[in-house]
Amino acid sequence: MLQLIMWTNQPYCVYQQLKRDGTFNCDPHKSILLEEVNFQNAYQWMIDQMKSKVGDPPKNVKAPIWAWYRSKNYQHCRPDFRWAQDYEDEVCMEIDIPEEQVLLSEFEE
Repeated sequence: MLQLIMWTNQPYCVYQQLKRDGTFNCDPHKSILLEEVNFQNAYQWMIDQMKSKVGDPPKNVKAPIWAWYRSKNYQHCRPDFRWAQDYEDEVCMEIDIPEEQVLLSEFEE
């Protein structure tokens, strides 16, 4: 099984929860980006695409976690997130995810 190394930006409290509990599930109601209607529509489209590729999520999962596989220059390396921070206490975490649980998309299009 191929593992993909990806990066996700989350508030520091998510990092603390992962260290404490070993798990984290996305709560879309806490996402500041989901306050924007265009992002809500795009995120719902991504959820629908994930369901068709991966299947229905576990009962406790409401939405996928947004992560990056490539950065702006299309290289597979840790992206430089200094150009866009969503949270004041944001942390970037490197995660390994089985390829069959990932939906890759073109962020800029």
